[in-house]
Amino acid sequence: MTSGLPRLVPWIDWDEWLFVYSSLFSDTVDERLFGVKRISAWRARGKVPLAIEITATFVELSLKDSTASSAWTATGRSDVERRLAYSLAIIRFVNGMVDPQQKGVFAQSVAALASRLGLPAHLVDLRHEATHSQLPPLGVLRSATAEILEWLDVNYWQAQHSSLHETRQLLEAQLGEFRGLHKQRLQTTQPQLKQELSQRIDRCLLAVLD
Repeated sequence: MTSGLPRLVPWIDWDEWLFVYSSLFSDTVDERLFGVKRISAWRARGKVPLAIEITATFVELSLKDSTASSAWTATGRSDVERRLAYSLAIIRFVNGMVDPQQKGVFAQSVAALASRLGLPAHLVDLRHEATHSQLPPLGVLRSATAEILEWLDVNYWQAQHSSLHETRQLLEAQLGEFRGLHKQRLQTTQPQLKQELSQRIDRCLLAVLD
């Protein structure tokens, strides 16, 4: 069995998580905007995983950039401000993904840790350029944003979705076994068989709670 307290999450249930996931990666602007706003509500409930935070940040940036006349230009935002916003998000993305991997006595390079995670090397280079050199061109930043969203989709959202699906299937199988064993125990009149069924039910419940 796992030890410690269960980890609290800000979404009501996994159905809400799935709905937000589909909204963020929708082709419809309104649905993507809904996903961003929903994550803002999650922040008020508790700590939001970094991958979700960063996904919302990049989706919001891309939405503002694609509707420049009503979002960026209308508020007087310059290209430099847009480049800065994208650059800061990319720096936070790379650092946020890499920093938890920094373990042990001797520090490892960002490039080495990023490679272990499957992050493209040019994204690490872009982070370095934005931090220590000059802000990258807007076109490069937009392209990097699309690539980062794809990476987050595969490495966080799809991976979590797959894990959730497998967990649900396993729980359904275990609960089905529990119901069958419980029914057999109620029907049997043999003390030894009843005891064996009780032991199997206990093991089944432990597996569900693990």
